[in-house]
Amino acid sequence: NWSTTEPNTIDAAPTLTLPPGVQTGQTTATVGATTDQANGTLYWVVTTGATPPSAAQVKAGQDSAGAAATASGSQAIASTGVKTANATGLTQGTTYYAHLMHEDAGTHQSNVVTSASFITATGAVTITAADHKVSTADAVTYTFTGVNLDTAAADRKIVIGASGRNGGDTLTTFTVKLHVPTVAGDPTGVTMTSVIGVNSDTNHNRSCLYICDAVSGTSGEVVVTAANGCGLQRCGIGVWKMTGATSSTATDTDISTADPSAVTLTVSANGSAIGYSFAVMGSAGTNTWTGLTTEDFDEVVESTVCHSGAHVNSAAGGNLSLQGDWSVALSAGASTVYASWAP
Repeated sequence: NWSTTEPNTIDAAPTLTLPPGVQTGQTTATVGATTDQANGTLYWVVTTGATPPSAAQVKAGQDSAGAAATASGSQAIASTGVKTANATGLTQGTTYYAHLMHEDAGTHQSNVVTSASFITATGAVTITAADHKVSTADAVTYTFTGVNLDTAAADRKIVIGASGRNGGDTLTTFTVKLHVPTVAGDPTGVTMTSVIGVNSDTNHNRSCLYICDAVSGTSGEVVVTAANGCGLQRCGIGVWKMTGATSSTATDTDISTADPSAVTLTVSANGSAIGYSFAVMGSAGTNTWTGLTTEDFDEVVESTVCHSGAHVNSAAGGNLSLQGDWSVALSAGASTVYASWAP
């Protein structure tokens, strides 16, 4: 009887309903749908757009514009009911949509269903103090060897605070290069990107922060060069390892030029921040940080160079008041820079 269609045959296209899309981590999600046929193949894509692709585009692993979807896949269907798949390779903290289509054994294509939006999990930025060094030589270029970079990680970034004292107002920037690892015949290394430019106080103490990716090596060489051939009377570096940040760009920065005065820095939930300070003064003293949970280093070299850094890893985030306080009076302030990063 050719006029009768049995349920679950390949004479009619499948129907999809109830498409879930649920994040299962920073880069993963579960996608799926309910089908009324027990044969053929279920195709799916994950995109950042809510507009459903066509059935042909879903089958080809494309978004609605015909470009490759963020993630895609397929699986054989042997029963009716709820079918799920795992999507990988997503970006943390990003809004996505799942789009699915079922093609049965007779090549009949179902409707395309789209899930509600879902956002992948946001990780946490973690900052770890790695090293710090000071030179009291007079020079234009300083080379610090054997700099500890802590353990390697796939998303590791290295943040370096560079500082020094210059007798005039002509020094406006440094060039900071990082060799990871130091390789003979590689004289250039990686030129780091400025996070916050050179901050100069009235006594010509200067400090700044630089950042770069560093995916291998546990130690390296840092070269700091004053711009325009300006000579420095001192130079220091602070080194931090950072993981979990989706961007090298800081979410907030600030400076202070007094005995480092309080600033209010915006720190995202699960974000982190660094404070870095440098001063040259006539007597020994130490710096006490408040609002930062960890003092990473606090040193005085030859009773004249005061070099200090601290960081905070903040689960709650918020507007944090960060302040350093030297235990002796500074003759003309200190140069302090602050920056925070979001996951």
